Amino acid sequence: MSLAEQLHPHVILMDLAMPRMGGIEATEAIDNTHTGSAVVVLTTFGDTDNVTAALDAGAVGYLMKDATPDQIIDAVRSAHAGGSPLDPRAARTILEARRRPDPVGSVDFGAPQLTEKQKEVLGLVAEGLSNRKIARRLGISEKTVKAHLTAVYAALGVADRVQAALWFSKHY
Repeated sequence: MSLAEQLHPHVILMDLAMPRMGGIEATEAIDNTHTGSAVVVLTTFGDTDNVTAALDAGAVGYLMKDATPDQIIDAVRSAHAGGSPLDPRAARTILEARRRPDPVGSVDFGAPQLTEKQKEVLGLVAEGLSNRKIARRLGISEKTVKAHLTAVYAALGVADRVQAALWFSKHY
């Protein structure tokens, strides 16, 4: 973590299983320092909880450790260019979690599961704010805003911020 603050790398490959601080906590700490570093998780954990927790913590991408060297290089380049590289299995995990029925007692059984932060970001998109303005208002990095929007688009099944804003205005 202190190296990220000192060196300000463009992209950090993050493992989730580390001795002193877990990768999710480290990702969140890096995101909160506003170093501008894009975090791409590289791990063996492909379960829904880890994938969503890493993205919620500010990771812009998620790869499995069996990725080829070329896939890792492509993911680093993509993250550096502002993309969100996701291993197809991680994307599938997110999509399958979205299709699961909501727990009993939930208000809307057809509503996508969005975190409070994702709802907040989506509401600001619906107000017409840019990613930069959303980041400033919420005290998070633009990369975190992009990561939240990527997860929102996947959860809602939309392709862009206009469709997401329209969905939000219709449902909230």
